[in-house]
Amino acid sequence: MRAELDRSKPELGIVAGQSTQVVEAGGGRIMVRRRVAGPNNASVHDDATEVYQFVAGGGTLVTGGTMPDEKDRTAGIKGGVSQKVQAGDFVVLPPGTPHWFSQIDGSVTYVETRFPVK
Repeated sequence: MRAELDRSKPELGIVAGQSTQVVEAGGGRIMVRRRVAGPNNASVHDDATEVYQFVAGGGTLVTGGTMPDEKDRTAGIKGGVSQKVQAGDFVVLPPGTPHWFSQIDGSVTYVETRFPVK
């Protein structure tokens, strides 16, 4: 899995980070993602619940609040709650929850499980 992650080339470059898909079924998926220090995209998904299991590295994840510029997702989130995350942590993001890494301590790797809203 690490070799696949190392080889991945995201369309958006660093802002999207690297990822490799483990499985996709029924509209859901499990992926391994790695993000590195630098600009990162803020995201919000109205159609899915996401669960992050952090497996390496860490940083600061902001959840909630609002995205001030939907066209420039690297502008991050205004408001919201900042929390430090590290290997061993889990975060559940209900549908419609903005989320963004405001800081990454070198890199952060996590398993993302996405459950579609039916």
